[in-house]
Amino acid sequence: MDLRILIADVHEEDGNRLREALLHEGMEAELIEDGDEALERLLEGGFDVLVSETVLHGLGGKELVEDLLTRHPGFPVILYTRYPKFEEAFDFAQMGVLHYLPKGTDVNDLLDRIHEIGSVEEEESEQDSTLRVSGYRRLPFRHYVSRNKETAEVFQTAIERVAKAPSTVLITGESGTGKE
Repeated sequence: MDLRILIADVHEEDGNRLREALLHEGMEAELIEDGDEALERLLEGGFDVLVSETVLHGLGGKELVEDLLTRHPGFPVILYTRYPKFEEAFDFAQMGVLHYLPKGTDVNDLLDRIHEIGSVEEEESEQDSTLRVSGYRRLPFRHYVSRNKETAEVFQTAIERVAKAPSTVLITGESGTGKE
């Protein structure tokens, strides 16, 4: 698995330990302590996953993730923090963060989650491209694929808006139209 991971962590010892574990797993990993620099590197491209602490120099972890996911919805992000907070975890989940883990979590659990992301990426790249509409953007809900441009736009717009709102949504339509 040729995943390229960006680690954004102000705690150099924690970041280096994770970097070594990722290298041992055959992945590429780069450690950056500054949120502004991390965002710049991510926007340059070439990374598959962001693993970030919530506390960073410069741009904070929340701002980094928010900016990244605004520009690239569905980009795989894992928060791995010394300072876990329930409310913060909820906020990050609404932004589209895949996992929010306290640093006391076994590093093997984190590695398993990264491998899982890599497996999904491989599956997506192997799928028949005719199932994708042109301009399809990867969403946090990756299993939604549409042959219909209008449906894809509904997914893109509605899910991005509704996922951030603390509300219940009722989707209606005829039987067999894929409301699930």
